[in-house]
Amino acid sequence: VAYYLLAGRPAFEGDSALALMYSHLHMPPPDPRAAAAEMPVLVALAIQKAAAKQPGDRFQSAEQFASDLREVLG
Repeated sequence: VAYYLLAGRPAFEGDSALALMYSHLHMPPPDPRAAAAEMPVLVALAIQKAAAKQPGDRFQSAEQFASDLREVLG
């Protein structure tokens, strides 16, 4: 959801529900700056961290994600 809101399009698209599910499960999250070039690098990194495949690589809470975004956006 954060990717969509900040990049203006979904992170993954597919020709079918199966293709879309496969992308969500197996593909790394794309750089949101590809869809929104004006996005600050640190915001893009926060979004990618929030969408990481491995739970240990993600923010451990929504508050941690929000705090990181607040810090980056000043």
